[in-house]
Amino acid sequence: PDLNSRAGKITQKLNAFFRWKFCWIILAALILLSFVVCYAAYYPGIFSYDMPEQTAMALGQIPVSRFHPPLHTYFWKVCLKLEGVLPVRAIVIASVIQMLFMTAVLVRTLVWMAGRQVSGWVLLIGLVFLLFNPIIGIFSIVLAKDVTFAGFFLLFVIRFAQLLSDRDRFLRSPISILAIGADILLCCLLRNNAMYAFLVMVPVALLIPGRRRWVSGLVFLVPILLYLFINGPIYNALGVEEGNVREMYSVPVQQIARVAAREGDALDEGTRKEINRYLKYWKIRKKYNPRFADPVKATFKNDNYEEDKAGFFKLWLKLLRRYPGHFVDAFLDLNIPYWYPGADPIDPYSGRSYIETKIHPSPYYTFERPGRFPRLYDFYEKAANYSLFRKVPVLSAINALYFPIWFLLAGSLLLIRYFRRRGKGQLHRTLLFLPVILFWLTYLIGPVSNARYIFPIILMYPVILAAAVQPEQLLGKG
Repeated sequence: PDLNSRAGKITQKLNAFFRWKFCWIILAALILLSFVVCYAAYYPGIFSYDMPEQTAMALGQIPVSRFHPPLHTYFWKVCLKLEGVLPVRAIVIASVIQMLFMTAVLVRTLVWMAGRQVSGWVLLIGLVFLLFNPIIGIFSIVLAKDVTFAGFFLLFVIRFAQLLSDRDRFLRSPISILAIGADILLCCLLRNNAMYAFLVMVPVALLIPGRRRWVSGLVFLVPILLYLFINGPIYNALGVEEGNVREMYSVPVQQIARVAAREGDALDEGTRKEINRYLKYWKIRKKYNPRFADPVKATFKNDNYEEDKAGFFKLWLKLLRRYPGHFVDAFLDLNIPYWYPGADPIDPYSGRSYIETKIHPSPYYTFERPGRFPRLYDFYEKAANYSLFRKVPVLSAINALYFPIWFLLAGSLLLIRYFRRRGKGQLHRTLLFLPVILFWLTYLIGPVSNARYIFPIILMYPVILAAAVQPEQLLGKG
């Protein structure tokens, strides 16, 4: 009884803290401090992934391309401009802005959950995860589009939960409609594949009960149409070039390449010539990597494809009928780390880093790290190369690339179980994570498995946990 009483008092104090109207100040200070500690290890910043190429675009050395989200490239261009005005490097400006943005998003998430009467224990677990998982801190200063996208995607999930819990009230608020529309639009502008997930949600939104159901569909459709307008006429007017079409065909290219690599000697001369029309056939065996599509995609003959697009798909269908097993294997092999429990996050085939934290060379922008905190830097580098988690049973799983989807599916199944028991009128609330699952599915047609791609789902762990254990608080009792 004494133990239960003590636990009850702690629970009351936790609940009281997270419901305190000024708790956001303390939460913001704690989260920002955790980011600053990480930033001290990497000061003045991390210049990895696409940043060298985006820098060349931002400085006008090469044309701005849709291959990298122009919105993110223009943000970096503004930071470079400010470097000429302020006595601060652009990398510092961008890093600080991103840290502040991510802090605001995470505080907003925790405060919203507290407002939904989620247990203080669940909120504490979420806060501890955000504060002490070093990959959250590292990504807060990685200047990749995926990080900014993750913030807006999390904000969208929060507002989508509000829409599901009380549709009519949500749609009566112009501010709520504009906010969720802005989230959807910004998500699409930061990651092209997000549009496909949101597009599927247009008819799904019509299932949400309430008056004038078509308005729910418009909540998704209008931002998509705005995105298409910006991505088309607006970017064309700004001189933004189209991305290479081969980036859309990671899976078809891998499937054709697998047939060429495995069955090359058995293929007739005509089929070899057909493959060679679109891919450099004689390089495929050397280039083919089952976990990484880019090496073979680099041999893609874009001009030939533009001349005869139908021929490419005829070839693909022809080989699919002949070698269905190779096509299935090529698809499953490409992104095994995303779904296979036990897969190594640092795949030996793709050879990609867990998190890239180096300063990639660029002839247009250079800087050095003073290295004032070597032990702190070593700690975060162990997290970035996964060695910090590898021998720790629970942490190795939580930070693996396959865990986010299984955790997400488990949370979704528990949601379905809870609201199914409450009757058919509550089933629409089980749609909360459908956009996230659809977004994850788009990664299965991507070129490689990578931690930064899956980071948006990792950032949602506190929300997924709350939905799994306290769905009635997060989405209402109906």
